[in-house]
Amino acid sequence: MTALRNVGMAGGSVLCVLKPYTVYLITLKILFCVCLAHARQSSSPEAAHGVALSTDSIRPLQIGDTIPEALWHMPLQMVKAGQEGSTTVTLNDYRGKLIILDFWSTWCSACIAAMPKLLHLQQTFHQSIQVLPVSFQATQKVREGYDHNKILKSIPMFSIVEDQFLQQAFPHQILPHVVWITPDGKFGAATSSNLLTSTYVQEALDGKLYRWPVKEELKQLYDLPLLVPNENLSTSKANCYYSVLTPYQKGINNYHVKQLADTVSGTVRWQFINHSIRSLYLKALGRFNDFPRNRIICEGISPDTVLFDAHQAGLNRDAWYQKHAVSYETQLPLQTSFSAVKAKLLSDLNSYLALNVRLEQRVMPCFRLVLTDAKRLREAAEDAEYSNTLLDKAAPIKKLIAAPPSRLVASLNQMANMPPVLDGTDFKGKLDLTLHLDDVSDINKLNEQLMRYGLLLQACEERIEVLVISKN
Repeated sequence: MTALRNVGMAGGSVLCVLKPYTVYLITLKILFCVCLAHARQSSSPEAAHGVALSTDSIRPLQIGDTIPEALWHMPLQMVKAGQEGSTTVTLNDYRGKLIILDFWSTWCSACIAAMPKLLHLQQTFHQSIQVLPVSFQATQKVREGYDHNKILKSIPMFSIVEDQFLQQAFPHQILPHVVWITPDGKFGAATSSNLLTSTYVQEALDGKLYRWPVKEELKQLYDLPLLVPNENLSTSKANCYYSVLTPYQKGINNYHVKQLADTVSGTVRWQFINHSIRSLYLKALGRFNDFPRNRIICEGISPDTVLFDAHQAGLNRDAWYQKHAVSYETQLPLQTSFSAVKAKLLSDLNSYLALNVRLEQRVMPCFRLVLTDAKRLREAAEDAEYSNTLLDKAAPIKKLIAAPPSRLVASLNQMANMPPVLDGTDFKGKLDLTLHLDDVSDINKLNEQLMRYGLLLQACEERIEVLVISKN
């Protein structure tokens, strides 16, 4: 069989005959073009939709599950502060490391506050871990957060954006939410951001994370009363007033506080969910700022049941709260003032817990931070970003960057067995301190370092405000 073709000429056309081997070459060329077009189509953005279809096979994982291969190779879009464009990575790029997925959002203040901790952990354990912030939000929304939030703007970290795959594998409702993937490729733990410390990262690397408490979520409880209604009692009826104190409530974030007003029944319900006893009392006394551990005096009651102390409790924060935290709820007339709510909270706590808690002025042994030589002060540069590693046990050199002396005092007051520390410097500027010591609680060694900057901790006795918690 032969093939015919017409070739246009100046004076008409000539009929040509093609030889069989020519037809064969043309056929091969056509097939090659078809294959090439198909290959280009497979690498095009449209082909990514074919990959996305495989996400239907991603199921919610349980702790201890092996991460499925499909999830390892899912493309994840990432953006970075101060950098145009985006890049694509996969979990497989970090396989063999401890992977920490930090689910966050630009509207989550607690998430953003934890970002400097993430950066510090990444820098400290860069050979062993990979921290990956993950947001479901659109790329532009995350970029706006990076551009306008002071904390985010200062952090040179990538974030996964427009996530579908990871939140499908690790479903959650409450942020912050942290997922730990072990170096051997298993779903090791799901926690709050409280465990984002050097101590717990090292525990995870040592294979001890399976003993951590699991973060539970029951979002529907947020709007329900702690007092369970029945046919004889409806909390939504008028003139229904009560108060109740319960143990730890699973599935709701620690420190949850909510005011629920009902204009139909003429009531307002206040909830204080999963607080330490100390925290609830401070709210009742109108002291919403953190009250240092070293200004709390416990008489006839163990401090370990009243407040979490990472140095003494023997439990991580989440485990401590599950064991010792309490929840309080009261329903009162709609017009009740907040001062009356606080008074009710204080009265009920003392009654339910059989305690007598009050603020007192007492003479206590203290340390006063004083300025001995202003010429030695090292003031921070105007554009320096705040950083504080004074309480990081893993850091062989402790640093306080771009912070006033009051930040040094506040950090020292958080330490175990440290007497109250007072700021007597009257200096309001920002300093840079680099302290070459492992243990900041060693006063003699700490003073040796501080004197390099014209600062000194002097022992004294002062009348200060303390929180006294005693048994009735």
